Amino acid sequence: MSTVQQDFTALPLHRKLILGAGAVLLIASFLPWYKVSIGGFSASASGWHELGTVAWLFLIATLAFEGARLAKVAPVGEKQGDQIGTGLGAATVLFAIIFVIQRISDGHFGFGFYLGVLALIAFAYGVFLLFQSIGGKQALRDLQAQAESRRNQ
Repeated sequence: MSTVQQDFTALPLHRKLILGAGAVLLIASFLPWYKVSIGGFSASASGWHELGTVAWLFLIATLAFEGARLAKVAPVGEKQGDQIGTGLGAATVLFAIIFVIQRISDGHFGFGFYLGVLALIAFAYGVFLLFQSIGGKQALRDLQAQAESRRNQ
């Protein structure tokens, strides 16, 4: 077994969820998310438009960063890497949820929508677990206190 495979199996659940569900979500973003049929004419669209584009770009950034951490080429420490991963993941989840809410009124859902929503739920849970692993609300308070102390200097 290669070292990357060994490293992946040794990862905590939250990082496995982020990488695995994130990969599925990225694939689902290219599938038809919704379709509209009028008379004999049908059209479908993937997730790559409007806020979906922003969400998937954040997703790509999250996957690239977590992949770099897995390959041990990310230039950050473990705690800082978890904070960056949480921020990127949270931005992905925020824009993806807004995009999904917008799509609810667009017509009939395509296969990509259902697969994307399931993958998004798993991805969001992974981001939540990562947030909890770095200290949750207390970590946010610590970062806020650090920023205020820098501002006051």
